[in-house]
Amino acid sequence: SKDMENFLSEHISEYDLVVTHNNVFRPAVIAIEEAKKQDVPSILIPHAHLDDDFYHFPDWLKSAQQATHVLAVPQVACDFLKEKDCNVKYLPAGCDIDEKFTLADKQAFAEIYTCKKPFILVLGRKAGAKGYQKIINAIDLLNSEGSNIQAVLIGPDDDRLPITSKNTTYLGRQPRKIVRGALQSCLALVNMSASESFGIVLLEAWLAGKPVIVNKHCAAFHDMAIDKENSLLVNSEELPTAIRKLHDDTNLRIKLATNGKKQTVRFDWKAVSSEFVDICKKSAKP
Repeated sequence: SKDMENFLSEHISEYDLVVTHNNVFRPAVIAIEEAKKQDVPSILIPHAHLDDDFYHFPDWLKSAQQATHVLAVPQVACDFLKEKDCNVKYLPAGCDIDEKFTLADKQAFAEIYTCKKPFILVLGRKAGAKGYQKIINAIDLLNSEGSNIQAVLIGPDDDRLPITSKNTTYLGRQPRKIVRGALQSCLALVNMSASESFGIVLLEAWLAGKPVIVNKHCAAFHDMAIDKENSLLVNSEELPTAIRKLHDDTNLRIKLATNGKKQTVRFDWKAVSSEFVDICKKSAKP
């Protein structure tokens, strides 16, 4: 947008601070460039997915280097940007640790999901990169060996591919009370996503009192998930064994969920937002 870029050039000096995000897109790049030229402090929140090529383009890196502060997550992104001479600080997204998970939520979920089999929950967009098919395959394998477990998927249907497994129920996009009910009712949350900038679904499962199994190769999960302490970190080959282990071991489920819930305090939105506001106040022109 030429008009927008002209506006930034002509007016950015009138501001005390520039805050922008996701510098894969040109508006953020231009805003930081102009702020640098006109001696206006800036804060960049990059939403980095370093396994995507976009996040290694020269303009992306240059804008991160020009920003006064870069507030990044996951930790691997901070490490990468620090090596590239960026003034980077770890500041994650957050979760609502005060959200209430109620019996009414469980009842609402039970009205739309009437199957009585124990189930693992897959929560998020139905897209190939999220790894949901690996979870379906793991459940199919377990049931072929005599288990009786269901997979329940909740989230928007991005890839539009049909679910053909009789061991999987896809509920599509659901309101928050149904999601809370599903989290409370599942054996565990499983997420085999290959790329995330944050792991909010892990925090939500822990807040609901449930354990998690996650992809060990997803860097963002390592900011909060510790194998065998508050989660099971696995690859696709190890996934069926991990699901069976949680299915069979109530004490392990309780241990992982309890330890996981302790982690959520680190990501309380109130604490995260307070730190962000403090950084803004210290960064802005006097």
